[in-house]
Amino acid sequence: MKKSTPKNQPVLPEKPQSKIPAMKLNSTNQVILAAIVVLLIFIVAVMSSSPKQPQQQATGDTQQSATSTQTASQESRSGQQVARISITRSDAAQAQGVGTTGGNVASTVMADIARDAAVAIPAGSRVKFKIDSFKKLAVQPLKFNVYDEYGKELTPDFLQTVNEHKLHMFVVSSNLSEYSRVFPEYGNGTWNVNVNLPNPGTYYAYVEMAPVKGGNTLLRSELTVREASKGTPSYPALTPNNLAISGNVSAVMNLTDAGLENLSTLMFSLTRDGKNVNDVRPYVGAFGSVTLFRHEDLMSCTNASPFPVIDESKGIFDFGAKFQKAGRYTAFAEFKVGDKVMVFPISFDVQ
Repeated sequence: MKKSTPKNQPVLPEKPQSKIPAMKLNSTNQVILAAIVVLLIFIVAVMSSSPKQPQQQATGDTQQSATSTQTASQESRSGQQVARISITRSDAAQAQGVGTTGGNVASTVMADIARDAAVAIPAGSRVKFKIDSFKKLAVQPLKFNVYDEYGKELTPDFLQTVNEHKLHMFVVSSNLSEYSRVFPEYGNGTWNVNVNLPNPGTYYAYVEMAPVKGGNTLLRSELTVREASKGTPSYPALTPNNLAISGNVSAVMNLTDAGLENLSTLMFSLTRDGKNVNDVRPYVGAFGSVTLFRHEDLMSCTNASPFPVIDESKGIFDFGAKFQKAGRYTAFAEFKVGDKVMVFPISFDVQ
């Protein structure tokens, strides 16, 4: 049934729907909004990139470490322990002369010489031997302790590892007729090593070390067999043709004397039965070691620095040294041939 509208009742008009007015941005509001958006984007970018910085730094350090292994010497760090390693074999690029010049090699060797050249300090109370006077002409067991300049004992934890060892000890007779290089080991509260002292007289024991706090240090003590040497020592004469023989191996040294304070080169050629020795093995971080003593000045003890070796099978090895004083020197060249370390003493003059 259709509902009818009462008469005389006014008809109400339909209520219009309300509309939300659209926001209009003037030019000023647009600039402010754009600035806010740019600022938010910048903050997000900074926050997302900041965690990557340690990784990038680590990557840079790794690349730098990989590069440093191609130099003539490097430092390898582990905590507080620092090991200086002589890199004695050139890589392929160096062997072909790519990226390496003689000047760069010379500069590196000169840096090594500046670091290794040392004048011995009288040990005094810094090296204390349990026994420093012997009666027998034999291999002697040496037991000793080492201290820093403040009297603190230097155990292995307080020493850097240099060329594979915590301590290097050079023992020479006062007339340079006897020489040995040994590597003391620490145990039972003391450093221990065996040294051959075959002749009566005075021996000098040089202890070379690098404390964690401090630089290279060379301390010289005296050992006596039967009685101390008297009078002027009879040092070795000039070595004829700079030729020394150990077992069945011959070593000839060719000295390129560049004058005092300059880089001189000592080249050693090793032969056996007329052929180049081809089985030289690494020894104390290099293919050989050369220790120099100046006659009448045994407070000095210098390690010549090895040049990079391209092919050790040729039996030719170069070392650099800087002679600060003219005079007669004895070089004790050590090479590990096969499984045996051979010593070649050669005496020569520097003008």
